[in-house]
Amino acid sequence: MDELQDELLKDLRIELADDLEDDLDVANLSLKVKNAIREVKMRRNYQKGCSREFIEQDMYQFYSVVYNLVIYDWNKIGAEGEKSHSDSGTSRSYVDREQYFAPVTPFATVV
Repeated sequence: MDELQDELLKDLRIELADDLEDDLDVANLSLKVKNAIREVKMRRNYQKGCSREFIEQDMYQFYSVVYNLVIYDWNKIGAEGEKSHSDSGTSRSYVDREQYFAPVTPFATVV
């Protein structure tokens, strides 16, 4: 999973270059990448018999899902849990975060 994480972090650092002011910001971005990967893995519901290689290859198909989750989470720093926001005539609303998980289909368990 390190390859996927490194690639995501590299690409996100390019996109968010203007927002990354110091090492703490980069560490925070790295944390968001790890968390998004874990969330997608949890939603995929990999079975105990799945090899690490299979999981890593499979996770690459969700690269854009993880990427978009990180961007979403990054842009909401400081506004976590905010229901609505209006300032000087500007109102903000956000897409429901769950929509980003639409392409993530869990594996079924056969009993």
